[in-house]
Amino acid sequence: MNRPILVLNALLLACLAGLWATDRVLEKRSADRRARDSAFRPLDGRGETAATAVARFDVTLPGAGGSWFYVRRPEGWRIPRHRDAFALGSETEGLLKALFESRGTLIGRMPDDERRFGLDRDHALEAELFDAAGKRLLRAWAGLVAPGQRSSESYATALGSDAILHMNQNPWPYLNWTPGSRLPPLLDGRVIPGALGRGGASRIALSGAGAPAVETLIRREIPFDQRRGFGPDRGPSFEWYGVFAGEGEKRLNDSASWAYSSFVSGLAFDEILGSRAPDDRSFDRPALAVTLDYGGDKKDVLILGAANERALHRLLNATTEQVFLISAEKAKGLAPDVAKLLEKNPEPPAGAPSPLPAPK
Repeated sequence: MNRPILVLNALLLACLAGLWATDRVLEKRSADRRARDSAFRPLDGRGETAATAVARFDVTLPGAGGSWFYVRRPEGWRIPRHRDAFALGSETEGLLKALFESRGTLIGRMPDDERRFGLDRDHALEAELFDAAGKRLLRAWAGLVAPGQRSSESYATALGSDAILHMNQNPWPYLNWTPGSRLPPLLDGRVIPGALGRGGASRIALSGAGAPAVETLIRREIPFDQRRGFGPDRGPSFEWYGVFAGEGEKRLNDSASWAYSSFVSGLAFDEILGSRAPDDRSFDRPALAVTLDYGGDKKDVLILGAANERALHRLLNATTEQVFLISAEKAKGLAPDVAKLLEKNPEPPAGAPSPLPAPK
């Protein structure tokens, strides 16, 4: 075999070896890319940030015409631009965890696929989250719910990456906001906010010029031995008593007492006016003050003020020093119906416990 043919064969072998090596490299890169694309990954790219590190966050929703920001304080999450109202604690934490703790797989790229997955400005939820020092931890967008309206999954992307991820959590349900609403998402609409962590009141005292005949409602737990005759034990059971001026203590109707206690504890405001001004003396001599005592040093005092020209009554929560407006119907409900409280408790059916268990 002559020399030119040997050289040619060597060159062909070298080319084949080079092609084979190139094919292996490309195949490995393709396999690596497929592995990266199919792997669960966090929105922030690292997964090192916990939701508890967030001290402030901003939320922008389509159709809102602006954004809201929320700050974490020792007493709970607040909404400074909405008269410093309280935010719903569990829903707020749920939103943050959905952004930080969820994981997703690659499903598209920005900006080519943004409209397909609802990540354009007209459809996406935008959230920007900061730590206590003001450092931005994450800026993210959540788009369409995947794959259906009630799904627990969503499509999302984050600043610093063009990846669109199919996430295993969905932040939208935590907001529970209707486009066009004048109220911010995550608003706690209760006069006694959930951030205070109150349970059921064990005593409710009523005072003031417009107070009813009953001065105090008292919830007492029935001893275990006295519950044995009423069937299987379902845990603590209670009955209610009332203290009346000049008449002492009387047994109250349990259903009516629970209904009144639940109404006051869960009272929703119609509007929030903000924090009480230092020189506001309008609540010094109230027509009605309701003090809810939870045991220990935990108390809430609700003080009813005068009505305005729209027949909405001012109401002060003296614990949080916040002033609200409530309807005339709600203001009337702050004073219990004494006649209903004094109705006789119905006789329990055979084998059933007589007192009502504490509501959860």
